[in-house]
Amino acid sequence: MVQSLCRGGGGAPGALAIAALLAVPVFAGSVLLALVRGDPGALLQLVLVRLPVATFFAFASVTLVARLLALVDALSVSIMQGGIGALGAWNAQLTSANVGQDFLSALTCLLITFSALVTYIELLVRDSAVSIVVAFIPLIAVATL
Repeated sequence: MVQSLCRGGGGAPGALAIAALLAVPVFAGSVLLALVRGDPGALLQLVLVRLPVATFFAFASVTLVARLLALVDALSVSIMQGGIGALGAWNAQLTSANVGQDFLSALTCLLITFSALVTYIELLVRDSAVSIVVAFIPLIAVATL
């Protein structure tokens, strides 16, 4: 995820690269404004406080989100493996009881298919929402300059 934010698909720049490109003119404009006003305190605050904080915030937040997503994905995999094992055991009990094997097997397959479809839709929506939010974090950091 961090690589996709640093370098977008198809060679396009990612959110961090775009934020870096936007930060250069914003930083240069802030330096020029401080020089025109004759305010060395504002220049020092910009160079020593605001720029490092904005840069740290952008990279730390993207890295934190990427690690949290990896953790959630690992937890989801472990939960899904347990659920699949329990569903297999339930199906084995139903087929061993000889109670309408064909109907119950078809019902179980439909339930599994529906659950997988809902899970994929949820993951697609989650991934899209997180990508949009994380893409704006570096831009917000640039706006604080």
